[in-house]
Amino acid sequence: MLSLRPAHVAVLNTALNREASEDVPSIPEIPGRVAISSPEEYDRRANEAVDKYIAFLDNRRVPGEAKRAFLTQVTGELPVLTGNLVKLLESKRRLSLLPQIAESFQSMLDEHNNIAHAEVLTAVSLDEDQRNALTSRLSELTGKQVQVEIHEAPEILGGLVARIGDRLIDGSAKTKLLALKRQLARATR
Repeated sequence: MLSLRPAHVAVLNTALNREASEDVPSIPEIPGRVAISSPEEYDRRANEAVDKYIAFLDNRRVPGEAKRAFLTQVTGELPVLTGNLVKLLESKRRLSLLPQIAESFQSMLDEHNNIAHAEVLTAVSLDEDQRNALTSRLSELTGKQVQVEIHEAPEILGGLVARIGDRLIDGSAKTKLLALKRQLARATR
């Protein structure tokens, strides 16, 4: 995904100020250092910033010179092919596709590198040894290097639920209790 830093905002706003047009929308400054409480919060803020920049670059009222100045600053820090892709998408007014392209590319790269992503729900927090053991076990099950994202979900009562791609492994106490309840209900009929 594009790395948009406060310096990019400054370049963009400088370019806009040169135009001195009341009709040109401006991008709000992003503080250089913001207290971020979690990786999820970082992702959420990064996605919001990217959405704002894409909306700005897709806006027909923004002068081409301002867009080019901003893209030159941003793409100057990217590999040449990536920078060219960003410029091509902007010239075709398809920059809004960039997040989907980045996600698709990352999926293809992960597949090529034999990497799988697992989202795991646990009833309680896991210590480092438990996290490592879980990661190793999921890697054995999938035959891939697994990157695990763990979330606490007390509602599952115990055990864990893991989703790896379209595969679901449900070892939660809640599911086991529900299965036992169904068995008992069938036995009493």
